[in-house]
Amino acid sequence: MANNSEDPAILAHQCYLKKDYASALQHLNELENLVGNDVVLLKRIHHNKAVVELAASDMKNIDKFQNSITECVGVKYPDEELEGTASPFAIYNYAVLLYHSRYYYQSTVILEKLLLSKTIKDKTLLHHALILLLECTLCRRSYEKTIEIANCYGDTFKPNDDLNNVYQRLVCRAQVFLGQKFTLKPDSIENIVIIAQQQYVSGNINESADTLGMYKVIKTTYNTRSEGEDIWAAINNNLGVIFLSIKKPYLAAKYFQNALKEHFKTLEAEDIQRLIICKDRPIYIYNLGLALLATKNIEGAFECLVEAARHYPNNPLVWVRLAECCIKKCCNDEVQKFTVKKLGSGSHTRVLVAREKEKYSLAGESFAIPSLSLEFAALCLRNAITLLPNEDAPIDATHPFIQAPPGPPINWKQRCELKNSIHVLQSYIFLHLQDPLAALVSANELLSQTDALKSHITWAHIYAAEALIILDKTVEAIEHLQPTIIQELVSGFPDQMRDIIGVSVWAKAAVCNILRGDLLQARKILQQISSSKILPLQMRWIFLLAAVVVSIHFSIIIFMLSPIYGIKGSLYGGYSHLGLRQPSVSWCKELRLRIPPSSVVALVSYPGSGNTWLRYLLQQATGIMTGSIYMDYGLRVHGFPAENVTNGSVLVVKTHEGPPSDNKFQAAILLIRNPRDAILFEYLLIKADFNRIHKGHIGTAPKSAFKRRTREHKSDWATYVSVELGTWENTHKLWLTKFSGAIYIVHYEVLVRDTKRVLYGILNFLNYTVTEDDMNCALTNKEGIYRRRKKHKDFDPFTPNMYAALQTVQQRVIYMITDYQRTHNQTY
Repeated sequence: MANNSEDPAILAHQCYLKKDYASALQHLNELENLVGNDVVLLKRIHHNKAVVELAASDMKNIDKFQNSITECVGVKYPDEELEGTASPFAIYNYAVLLYHSRYYYQSTVILEKLLLSKTIKDKTLLHHALILLLECTLCRRSYEKTIEIANCYGDTFKPNDDLNNVYQRLVCRAQVFLGQKFTLKPDSIENIVIIAQQQYVSGNINESADTLGMYKVIKTTYNTRSEGEDIWAAINNNLGVIFLSIKKPYLAAKYFQNALKEHFKTLEAEDIQRLIICKDRPIYIYNLGLALLATKNIEGAFECLVEAARHYPNNPLVWVRLAECCIKKCCNDEVQKFTVKKLGSGSHTRVLVAREKEKYSLAGESFAIPSLSLEFAALCLRNAITLLPNEDAPIDATHPFIQAPPGPPINWKQRCELKNSIHVLQSYIFLHLQDPLAALVSANELLSQTDALKSHITWAHIYAAEALIILDKTVEAIEHLQPTIIQELVSGFPDQMRDIIGVSVWAKAAVCNILRGDLLQARKILQQISSSKILPLQMRWIFLLAAVVVSIHFSIIIFMLSPIYGIKGSLYGGYSHLGLRQPSVSWCKELRLRIPPSSVVALVSYPGSGNTWLRYLLQQATGIMTGSIYMDYGLRVHGFPAENVTNGSVLVVKTHEGPPSDNKFQAAILLIRNPRDAILFEYLLIKADFNRIHKGHIGTAPKSAFKRRTREHKSDWATYVSVELGTWENTHKLWLTKFSGAIYIVHYEVLVRDTKRVLYGILNFLNYTVTEDDMNCALTNKEGIYRRRKKHKDFDPFTPNMYAALQTVQQRVIYMITDYQRTHNQTY
């Protein structure tokens, strides 16, 4: 609070400490009248009023506090460049706001500048600033920085026992991850968690579990409301991690579920709009997903990991785990069905054997929709491998190389092993998707690595051989099936694994020779099973059975009915070998790129606002392709061939993100839809986007999806509405306030009601002219397949409180739009 000698300041401070916030504000108003035009004092008073008002709102009035505090420090949220005249107290509170909003880097920079400025005269403020800085470095996993700060300022905490205990715990948390030893008394629940973590990292799993179990006998007054962390959820989570590490996934899943229950209890007891609240739910969900995957509960694991991917999209391990779910599900559920036809007679008899056609998504449905399919697994693996940078190996291969929250960083050695695993999985998936060429590329990429594990190299040889057999390159396939090569690679494998690989390799080698017509060589290979030098004894009986099957099966000639390559020269040719169907959209004119390229224009919207439909209308009217910052293969093969194209050769570029920092876009079309309808179409209980998961870009979800509940949380739908309403507002706020280029605002409801006028306005903004015939054709085909139909017109899942929140947020955005149009002299 203000350190002024006037009575109103002292009285205001006393009232604040007594939590009499109304009286504190009254005294601050009196003080404001007394100081007159003193700018410095007025700023301090405004800062104190902001703090009191936030406390009076029970830490809920975050937006007002953010506006007040940024005005006091002279900065735009969440920037870290501050005015030199700002009060140290105001700067500290701004750093606190950034910390609880998870802007750890910005908070760290501000606190470091504050300490270097040496303007802090109050010891209490200095202590709190140091504690917050240590927390920020821990959240950023900059553990060496934590120790460095502790060494510089550690002595300042010694006179204060309470703060010194907090300081010691923070330092010990950093030492855990640096492998340094420390001594901490197990006399508090917080210390127990840290000690158990050290024991776990050191490999003393049983001791770690025993230490965590001590929480039952320790008396504690831990207050989640003030601390912002749910210690009971954390303890259950850590116990789950311990049991998962000792291969007891069922127990682990139980503890992770307990962690979520504790978390939900906190959410029910506290208002989720408070500034200080536990936000660790994604960690518990991710860990639960891993445990469920280990228990072979594939569907449950997939749901958890889909949600985890939304919170940790830059962690390649999350995407690999999602792909693993898809592979396990498809391998367990798929029963390969074949069609058999007999052609010719006598010596010219041929038997045609082919797999039945795969069931691909319906028109307009996207493979990017999270679903337990191999197509989605392929996309997940592509995301994972994109997140692994191609750089030269560092000197220290064990040094952290890639941040992978919520887990520890990935070092170079782990990066290489993970990338090789992805190549193996890609080869397997592409073979199942009848794309042998892509499978061969992945396998060869792995075989080119000099430091790959033997297990990876073995499977790469097998998958490469299988791909080459399908491509009718049996000579090259045999090179991957040399017995001496495989025998050396599998020499250290368990017996069961060696048996599996041996049968696979020898069967494929025999197949290759039979397909070549070299029956003598095939017979020679089959006879080698009697040699213990080639195959171990326990493998022989398995191979005898396999050899009989192979001999019988390949006495007929097998033809693959499905084409390997697509239409040459087509824009879809690069992807048609995946077996994807061509789009069934009827275009007014043939789609083409924009020549010469023009400026890059963003087509911005919150998901579910009609972005895809507007792209469809623009392509119908102009014949020019529209792009996207995303790669949605379903859209790419169903009418949007320029997916993932983000340059001036496309008319507009779809995005749901905020304005990029690299000024990529010169202008933007902002498509705004009523938040009620947009959020309704995007809702999916706890895990992902509602409409996209259930029916893709053009579907609707069943009523039952809105009625699902977790056992502890009253309504997932209510939580989703609260969170996504903030996202809806923030998306439009960022573009209206942060984007420096021209913006053309389009309201979805007006687009539906008066499509022709709105399209002409957009094309005028894009400086593109179309004929009347072009426009009429676009309007005739305006419905297309990309506009969702309202299936449940009378169904309304929104409560009165939700409608009140929707109206408040919508009104704020309307004010922003009005202000933008007035500032830029625009009318729509």
